Amino acid sequence: MSAVSLVLIVVFAGILNGFYVFPVKRDDIETSFLWIFFASLTFILLPSIALIYAFSQHTVIFTPLNLTCISLVGIVYGAGIFLIARSMSYIGVGVPFAISLALGTLSGSIFSSIVSHKLIKNLTIWLIISYILFAISIILYSKAVSLRDEGTNKKWSIGLALCLIGSVFQASQGACLSYFSNYIKLAQGGFADQLVPWALIFIPCGVVFILGNLLQIKKKGALGKPINKARILKWGLYMTLFNVSSVVLYTIANSHAQLFSERYLWAIFMGAIVLGSTLCSFVKREWVSASKKAISVNLIGMFVLGLSIFMMCYGSGI
Repeated sequence: MSAVSLVLIVVFAGILNGFYVFPVKRDDIETSFLWIFFASLTFILLPSIALIYAFSQHTVIFTPLNLTCISLVGIVYGAGIFLIARSMSYIGVGVPFAISLALGTLSGSIFSSIVSHKLIKNLTIWLIISYILFAISIILYSKAVSLRDEGTNKKWSIGLALCLIGSVFQASQGACLSYFSNYIKLAQGGFADQLVPWALIFIPCGVVFILGNLLQIKKKGALGKPINKARILKWGLYMTLFNVSSVVLYTIANSHAQLFSERYLWAIFMGAIVLGSTLCSFVKREWVSASKKAISVNLIGMFVLGLSIFMMCYGSGI
């Protein structure tokens, strides 16, 4: 499969992932039930099936320590996902995705170079600039939120804090997938092997995420109250379809790529998710009452992030 084909698949996968949160509403208790249904399918049921399939293909390249480390990352990742989901209740979809995925991209790209003992060799001027631009994009997205919500949303700072803390936790996924993806390629593993890290991260992540949402429902005294089950079923299936399709497409592309391809494929995937989530936030009319300055800063942040991803790709030799 050509490099161009791989990039196109990954971009499409990223945009799908960016739109999977379209049904999420701000500070709506029914959203917690939606998250639970979604997580039950996406983080527990389907990854369990994928794990059974992977091991049925005689996957033997993982040691017990490997599997334990991946599962522990899943717990940390689950805590991060829960905090990100909570931040969406305060500041919407686009900005939390952008910040969390920017950190995930950095962790995946840098960790790949660290574990291969080639950090200094790989750290070209283009990559250094790309990392600096990533940091600038995070600052711009944070500023856009303050401009949009300050004075109208008193809890915007809480949402931003939850987003930043959750993003740090969520970045563990990027580092873990980057390391084990390359580990699998060194061991001549294929698509089935690449499913194992995803599945082992998602399953404990789903348990933590569901428990967090159950506690949130209990805290608001909503247990036992009537909910719109038809809406939860419809949109939960929508979210699962978009999210799982995204992961499968990325995994297919990555399994056909060269060793250490994450230095560009992972970055492109994360960047496409940011693009998709930003477009999703405009479709959801989260910026309809924002000032022109706030919208401009948000778009500049997206442009800077895209530029940094381009430089990361260029610096990695794609």
